[in-house]
Amino acid sequence: MKIRICKLLICFISIVVFGSYLILPGTSTQVAIAATPGPTWSIAKSYPTITNQLRAISCTTSTFCVAVADTNTISGSIGEALSTTDGGNTWVTSDLPAYPVNLTGVSCATSNFCVATGYNHIYLTADVFISHDGSSWTNANIGSNSWTASDVSCPTITFCEVVGSNSQDQAVAISTADSGSTWKFQTLPPNVSALSSVSCPTVAYCAAAGNGNPLSDTIISTDNSGSTWAVDNVPYSGQYVSSVSCTSSTSCIAVGDNSISSGAVVLTTTDGTNWVSISSPSDISYLTGISCVTSTSCVAVGASTQHIGIALFTTVDGSTMSEVQLPGGTSQLYDVSCGTVSDCVAVGMENSTELVLTTSNGGSMWTAPALPSGPNVLDSMSCPTVSFCMAVGRDNNLSGAIVVTADGGNTWSASTVSNLPMYFSGVSCASSNFCVAVGWSSLNNDSAFTTTNGGLTWSLDTLPSNASPLEAVSCFSNLSCVAVSSYWTGSSYEGVAVTTTNGGLTWSLDTLPGNASSLGSVSCVSSGFCVAVGTDSVGNGEVISTADAGLHWSQDTLPAGTGETNGVSCTSVTFCIVVGSFWTGSKSLASAISTSDDGNTWYIDPMPSGLSLLGTVSCTSGNNCVAAGSDASNRPVTISTNDGGNSWSIDSLPSGITYIKSISCASNSVCMSVGVGNTALTGSVILDTQPLVTGLSTSFGSSLGGTSETISGSGFSNATSVNFGSTPATHVSIISDNEITVAAPPGTGRVDVTVSTSSGTSPISALDSFTYSSYTPITPTRVCDTRPAGLGVALNQCNSGSNQTLSNGQTINVQVSGSSYPVPLDASSVVVNVTATNTTSSGYFSIWPSGTSKPLASNLNFSPGESVPNLAEVGIGSGGNISIFNYGGSADVIVDVEGYWAPTSTISGSGLMSPLSPYRVCDTRTVAFGVSPNQCNTGVNGTLSSGSELNINVQGAGVPSGATGVVANITVANALSNGFLTAWQGPVGSVHPNSSNVNFDAAKS
Repeated sequence: MKIRICKLLICFISIVVFGSYLILPGTSTQVAIAATPGPTWSIAKSYPTITNQLRAISCTTSTFCVAVADTNTISGSIGEALSTTDGGNTWVTSDLPAYPVNLTGVSCATSNFCVATGYNHIYLTADVFISHDGSSWTNANIGSNSWTASDVSCPTITFCEVVGSNSQDQAVAISTADSGSTWKFQTLPPNVSALSSVSCPTVAYCAAAGNGNPLSDTIISTDNSGSTWAVDNVPYSGQYVSSVSCTSSTSCIAVGDNSISSGAVVLTTTDGTNWVSISSPSDISYLTGISCVTSTSCVAVGASTQHIGIALFTTVDGSTMSEVQLPGGTSQLYDVSCGTVSDCVAVGMENSTELVLTTSNGGSMWTAPALPSGPNVLDSMSCPTVSFCMAVGRDNNLSGAIVVTADGGNTWSASTVSNLPMYFSGVSCASSNFCVAVGWSSLNNDSAFTTTNGGLTWSLDTLPSNASPLEAVSCFSNLSCVAVSSYWTGSSYEGVAVTTTNGGLTWSLDTLPGNASSLGSVSCVSSGFCVAVGTDSVGNGEVISTADAGLHWSQDTLPAGTGETNGVSCTSVTFCIVVGSFWTGSKSLASAISTSDDGNTWYIDPMPSGLSLLGTVSCTSGNNCVAAGSDASNRPVTISTNDGGNSWSIDSLPSGITYIKSISCASNSVCMSVGVGNTALTGSVILDTQPLVTGLSTSFGSSLGGTSETISGSGFSNATSVNFGSTPATHVSIISDNEITVAAPPGTGRVDVTVSTSSGTSPISALDSFTYSSYTPITPTRVCDTRPAGLGVALNQCNSGSNQTLSNGQTINVQVSGSSYPVPLDASSVVVNVTATNTTSSGYFSIWPSGTSKPLASNLNFSPGESVPNLAEVGIGSGGNISIFNYGGSADVIVDVEGYWAPTSTISGSGLMSPLSPYRVCDTRTVAFGVSPNQCNTGVNGTLSSGSELNINVQGAGVPSGATGVVANITVANALSNGFLTAWQGPVGSVHPNSSNVNFDAAKS
């Protein structure tokens, strides 16, 4: 490689750093972005829950099992699934679509493929769900139907058989041969009214058990994957067959009960079509489940005649079954599944509570591992910080329940308050130490509890004698709180507010305006300004406020048509938002009103269409709020605003949520919510928002990776990973909830930088864009010269029209990229040589991307009468422009483009700079002390005269032949007059560009 230097006197060149460059075609990506995305919600996973009645179980190994349960109509929860990966020692809950479904059967071909069956108990339609990990489930599309699915058997990950019955008392069977993508209804023999169990040891052979018509036990079988079914020969004696298990097409056992003689029924077959009875202990009332691993290793479960849970296991030859003692309290077992001949898990009930039993010796001895437990219903949430939150409600025993997280919702623990039969309806935490929970107790009527250590211990507060059950509370310091509710006077309801100013030691009863009949929500700020909302004596929305922590309350004037007021959130003495609904005469519509003047005036906010009501709201500033309620179809919805309620947008919620009761936001992007859904097995669900990326310290870097990056945003405290596209970043350091530093991994093109937590992944926006780039050197091209056009100065964008010599304080925008310019449109930055000349006083130039703020820094400093150049790398701004600001007298500016950074489509060192040790390759000065003989001072070469050119070979410095550019330090010495040097890439004889790299004055180096 050669570079050429033109013009004037003695010079030398020293290679300081050189780059090996390969010029590659740039790539660009079209993207669609959403401006200012609202919160995206996800379900908090590590939440303690309790289960409904477990009905069926399937184990594929000694460690992996999945159990399913039906809907708990008392607590209003949804059918659920549990899974274990350690043989039943610990269990986790699974997400299922959120509607009332009773799950009745489950079958896992492997730990990566399970199918569960059930039915919607309201619409009596069959449901089939598929899971590929035992923890998340999707609804298989089996088409419209009016039947109920009872059981399923999957011998492989592709084939499954599902059985049940329809509303006409006819048996139904469907199968899939493509892992549940499509399902086919099968033709069954006549007079089969219901099928309750199915077992398929192979894809071809299945046996199904149930009832016939007239009522009788029925077992049918197929040997061609359900294409045809036949009724088997079963000895009839009034038995009902509830479960069947086959280990081959010739070996099956079925169990049930005898409706005539009472007692359990056990049937076996050795040919797959003819069945005989075998004996079972006489004290067994019925058997509901059986699991066989081999023809001689089976375990059956049910209940004894004393209504005690029972388990049987076969003897060595499989001809008889022996009874085994179970842990005390076992009242009923529904199903059993054995992963090996030794390891089985059974599910059932213990004194009206769900039960799981495990055995590791083939059924002769059983133990009961602990199941997940926790609150049944959660009604209120408070998050004083992004990591600490507390939620309150009641548990399954109708006792007050409180759960706490100290890690942003990753894990939750129960906080023990009292064994009183009570219901907590509100909680407020002024800090991660001080919280107050309020509610109702059948013994105390009204209750308030206070903790000063984050929920480790609680104390019962003393309330005024005529305070009623408290609905809501707001604490604005570790000493001061206001709680509200209503009480029945005997003829009407009246609003109640109580206040504490000593941390709950004592509470005083406030005096309220006469029309406040019911108060359900309150919000206070640090100064003691509070707003409470509810309804007045005729059922209209009511808003009252106090400026002195409850000493004096006044009634606010609301806009006409406000309607019901359900929730309130205030962030200062001036800003509050109240949400609710109003009745149009034919339907309910959501509403929100806001104030920005201490509640003196309230304004109706515009609402997104299709919303029915709003029940809760939380604001973190005068701009940012999130509210929750339901739409016109009674589906849960959250909306958010970032302009103080002037506009609201509907947020994204995960599937599986029935409704949301309470929201608490600790920052503009970190919110937690409690409500009802199918994640918590008894109905409670906790939501939290995903992290949000709002900026990057640099938007481009090397395709080889290693670029230092600072990510700005929120919700980062519990970050688990940072990705550039799909590639994890390295050297991740969480500085705060709002800042993460990383090193970019290798990559190509434009990617989005995302942050993930247990709550989800940050939504993609234009603010997280990062482009992998490489450098392309070009022949220096002059794009700007403010000197008047004439000799040596061409007409250009900077000396035509209104552009001319820069005055003090003037800024000029210079276009560097586009069709008529040397830099492509997708370039991210440009390397320019900027020269100041004809300067009238000392000053400086600042250079930055157009469309962004001018930096408080200079790129080039000059004195009067000087011509000073400097090389700068500048990001390309709006319109493909860079901006140059002049300070200090007037000056002309000259801009020469030397190269640019643009997206790269390959990960390689091409287009990247490789540093070398400085090496002098050229010195035109005469050989003397300190000046060695070289290519530039021997032969015809020597001191440069005006207008002369010099070719310099740089490969002697270690530059490889494939290099496309170098970074060189060029010095002028012994100059006899003012002048400039221009350096450009060969070949020899090429015309030099109209640009300069070094400007110099006489006698200066």
